[in-house]
Amino acid sequence: MHVQKIFKRYYANLHEVEGVWERKRKIEACDGRMGREGKEKEREEEEEEEKEEEEEKEEEEQEKKKEEEEEEEEEEKKKEEEEEEEEEEEEEEQEGYHHHPHPYIITLGACDRV
Repeated sequence: MHVQKIFKRYYANLHEVEGVWERKRKIEACDGRMGREGKEKEREEEEEEEKEEEEEKEEEEQEKKKEEEEEEEEEEKKKEEEEEEEEEEEEEEQEGYHHHPHPYIITLGACDRV
């Protein structure tokens, strides 16, 4: 009788230990799946971040290009305005209209003879 109790306890403990091991295996299997899923999610998040960074870089490059184009247009406008001013000055000189270099100097002309 005493031996049977010992065996019952032994087998009961053995069964409990096997149950613990089975639960542990199930948990590890779940963790493994969750680990894989977690890694996949991390990869997807990293890919999304990389795409966002690339889009931001492209937007910055486009903004820089627009700014450069605007600067070039402004420079062209300035050059055109300068050319127009030069042409107007040349036309005025050709017409015989000269600005006196010093408008406040008065020449006496006929009075010089006195």
